[in-house]
Amino acid sequence: MSTEDLIEQSNRQEISRFKESLRRYALKWPWLLISMVIAMTLAHLYLSFKSNVYKVESIVQIKKSNRMDDPSELLFGGRTMTKFSGITDESVIFRSYPLVKGVVEELNLEVVYSVENGWKRQEIYNNRPFTFKYDRDDSQQIPQGLQFEIKLLDEEKFEIKAIAHDQEDLLQSVEKFNKAISLGSFSFMIIKEEGYSQYANFGSTYYVRLSSIEQTAYSYKNQLNFNDDDRLSNLLTMSMKSNVPEKSIDFINELVKKYVDQNLQEKNEVAKNTVEFIDQQLAVISDSLNRKEQNLADFKSSETIGSLSAEGESLIQKYNEIETEKAKYEVMQKYYNYLQEKLESKQGQNLENLVAPSAFGIEDLIVNELVKDLIELNLTRKKLINDGNTKSPLFSQVENRRIEVIGALTESIENLSKANKILLNDLNNRSNQLSNTAQKLPATQLKLVNLNRLLKLNENIYLFLMEKRSSAAITMSSNTPDCKVIEPAMKNPLSPIAPNRKMHYLIALLLGIALPTVIFISIDFLNDTVRDKDDITSTTDIPVMGIIPNSKHIENNRIVFDQPKSALAEAFRTIRTNLTFYQQKKSSFVIMVTSTVAREGKSFCSINLAASLAASGKRTILLGFDLRKPQIHNYLNLENNAGISNYLSANASLAEVILKTSQDNLFVISSGPVPPNPAELISTPKTSELITELKGQFDYVIIDTPPIGLVADALLLQQESDLNLYIVRQNYSKREFLNQINDFYKTSKLTNLSIVLNDVDKSSNNNYGYYEEESKKSRKNLFRTK
Repeated sequence: MSTEDLIEQSNRQEISRFKESLRRYALKWPWLLISMVIAMTLAHLYLSFKSNVYKVESIVQIKKSNRMDDPSELLFGGRTMTKFSGITDESVIFRSYPLVKGVVEELNLEVVYSVENGWKRQEIYNNRPFTFKYDRDDSQQIPQGLQFEIKLLDEEKFEIKAIAHDQEDLLQSVEKFNKAISLGSFSFMIIKEEGYSQYANFGSTYYVRLSSIEQTAYSYKNQLNFNDDDRLSNLLTMSMKSNVPEKSIDFINELVKKYVDQNLQEKNEVAKNTVEFIDQQLAVISDSLNRKEQNLADFKSSETIGSLSAEGESLIQKYNEIETEKAKYEVMQKYYNYLQEKLESKQGQNLENLVAPSAFGIEDLIVNELVKDLIELNLTRKKLINDGNTKSPLFSQVENRRIEVIGALTESIENLSKANKILLNDLNNRSNQLSNTAQKLPATQLKLVNLNRLLKLNENIYLFLMEKRSSAAITMSSNTPDCKVIEPAMKNPLSPIAPNRKMHYLIALLLGIALPTVIFISIDFLNDTVRDKDDITSTTDIPVMGIIPNSKHIENNRIVFDQPKSALAEAFRTIRTNLTFYQQKKSSFVIMVTSTVAREGKSFCSINLAASLAASGKRTILLGFDLRKPQIHNYLNLENNAGISNYLSANASLAEVILKTSQDNLFVISSGPVPPNPAELISTPKTSELITELKGQFDYVIIDTPPIGLVADALLLQQESDLNLYIVRQNYSKREFLNQINDFYKTSKLTNLSIVLNDVDKSSNNNYGYYEEESKKSRKNLFRTK
């Protein structure tokens, strides 16, 4: 055989084995079905205990700031966040502890209500028959893990039981609605709701769990999720996953509302601080202005003043121009002094309430941007401190940037203050020059000019401040928040998002298939027995004489006798037919039947093969050469008083040991009494004489031997046989036995050897189907005749 033929043959064998494996697994479909049903049932039970999880989402738009905007926007309703006004930073603000805590307090989320619903508790939020109310000032007196069990009795009363983590039965009594109940120093009330009759379930137990506001706030804070990955977008999507979507909807909507209120309050705070600062300056200027006006009026009433000369009018006009400009710089200098005092006195902390430079006509872009940054940084710093995030990387970033801004702003203010003082000195010098010129005027006109000059200076400062105050007040009333709700909180239309029932059932189905399949494969892998004919043909070149199917209806070992139309009987007829290829026209044929170990069906095959040969009209004799554990006589209901052991020991003649059976042409020589030396008896010449004499009387001599793997009796007897049948039992005989058989074959210890595969599952060979059906019909007919 060429190499290509060998490869092709090997491939065919592999394909055949693969198909056989698939067939074996397919035959186990009932177990797969049971496993799938169990898995699906467990999945259903699991899902029945799991509550649905819903996703609630809201989209808000955060207005972006531009560093090139008018700096006056910072003061009058402008943006207060520039460098840290990205979407990521806004998500930090939304998740800030003070903001979340305010929502928890507003919605009373620290109180959780639930009710028994079958085998599980189900949380209720809106549609509940009562409300738990308590004084938050007494929250320190609440035992840890406090929970109430409430059973509704009627329209007026209920039974209540209180338990805690470390205490049982803190309270157990019957109470009335809307009445104060005391639990030590902690008091509370159960308020009856308007829909009590509609929502009350008198057969169920309600549960009220009370947690601390702080713990609840941190819990909700951690539940908030934001899609803030896109820093270029000004849309912020916040979401929550909850078993009670109505609660999450209220929480997110209230959170956005409080954020908007806080944002608007912060924006108005800048204008408010500006108005307060200007009001302080106006109070001082008003007093000075009143005095100047009174001085001028007193002077005019006490002196007779004629018309000013043209020179006096010119001086007053020039004074007014200088004092108007001087008033502007005086206000600016007041702001520089104010800002320097703030930076020095607060060491740069708590500066979120600074007044912006543009409120006093300071248009320097660098100073305006630095003040804007400082306000923003201090607001962010304050939020991080309130939220307990002082150790976060963002806090370190804010703190470092804030120190840099304070240093740059301090330096810029010092430079601007110096430049401003130079301008003021120049205006003072010009004013002094005019004063020298005015000395030439008459004394009365000179005093009038000076009084007018001082009055004009105070008027200009007053008017400037009033103008700024008016602008600040208008802006404060017209401010709008930097947050716009695009989509209010709502339940995801694809809800619930968990549990994924289809996925759970699919996983259960796959596990129901996979687990038994893995078990089958593992068992198959660990199975070291002969599974099918391919195991034999792949291990040895010894031909397979035939395959004997198993049968669950076997009541005895005489299948060919009792059920001649069965699949088993037909299998033995097939072996009988195959024997003709080995006989080579011999008048008498000796067949030895052996196996490796006991219970492989050696005696069973010997009996039925002999019966099949006898049924064909051939004189057949069955020899029970298993002298150690004789069984043939038991299977055939024969006496064992005299047998082979008697003949070999010369205690009986051949005629005395041959037994006639109920079947025509079938004779038996049983083993006889168990001798003390079986091997020695078999090795005597009497054995050969026995076989020779029987060959002259019978067409077939069947020798049933002991297992060859245990004793050497069969090796002694094989010298007398024309054909040796080696019985291998499916799913019982070890595959390593085939190696032993192969060694016997190759070393010629057993010649003329063929294998019979016994006890094969009928489903592995469809050829038995017809005969099995005939066997069933035969049994039915037999039953009807009785």
